[in-house]
Amino acid sequence: MRRRLLVLVAAGALGGILALTVGPVSQTRALSEFLDILRAVSAPLGLPEPTERAAEGLANVLLFVPLGAAGGWLARRGRQWWVVLALGVLAVLVEAVQYPVDGRDASLQDVVLNTIGGLLGVTAAVLSKWWWRRRRVGATASASA
Repeated sequence: MRRRLLVLVAAGALGGILALTVGPVSQTRALSEFLDILRAVSAPLGLPEPTERAAEGLANVLLFVPLGAAGGWLARRGRQWWVVLALGVLAVLVEAVQYPVDGRDASLQDVVLNTIGGLLGVTAAVLSKWWWRRRRVGATASASA
């Protein structure tokens, strides 16, 4: 059951990545809406107003976090680095597809930020799996004592 849910999350995340990066969604419009959200969140917290460049960088990182997290949960122990590598390759492919398209900006910075997002997602998955296992082992030890 959990595996199916993770596969659905991964598929949804991949679909979102493709829709936002190579699909018909306007990058300018999507970034503008994301910037509006960041402004709405940062103002009440007393944070400085985010710039368009900062919003684009954050969006590039956050875009790959869910796919990295799902991949990190699905990967066997010690194999998560393959997920990070695959996400790096996916980022390169996305930028390669964007390069010849008018209205799309392909950059090495996007590849790096996307890969960092995937790495953060995988790291979160690894840490949560570790925590989950420790919690389970602790509960089992307590129950048998």
